[in-house]
Amino acid sequence: MAAKKERKLEKKAWIRIVEAFIAVMIVASALIYLVSKQTNPQESQTEIFNIEKAVLNEIAMSENLREKVLISDNQSINDFAKRRIPNGMQFEIRICEVDSVCGASSIELGKQVYTDEILISSTLKIYSPKKLKIFIMI
Repeated sequence: MAAKKERKLEKKAWIRIVEAFIAVMIVASALIYLVSKQTNPQESQTEIFNIEKAVLNEIAMSENLREKVLISDNQSINDFAKRRIPNGMQFEIRICEVDSVCGASSIELGKQVYTDEILISSTLKIYSPKKLKIFIMI
């Protein structure tokens, strides 16, 4: 009788051990899933800076777009950038005088702001140096 009771207790103990193991596995799986879904901020920063550099360099290399910057045609530059910057990224482009400090006109609280700038000095026809700044907010 005692042996039967002892086996029953032993069986309950093993069931508790298996239940605890399964619970630990569920929690560990959930944690691994959540950690893998997080984006690496360093990678996203690098990606944003690469986007900014690519847009600014493309503008600097295009004679037509350089001219638009020098005559302060902000709409044409914004239209160009809109096609190059991924959806979901809010951006602003400012054309400023070289010696001025120009910032974004509006920044929402809680957003990360990444900025870069380039100096556009002239085309073959126009000399009127301007600073072109891009702000990307995520």
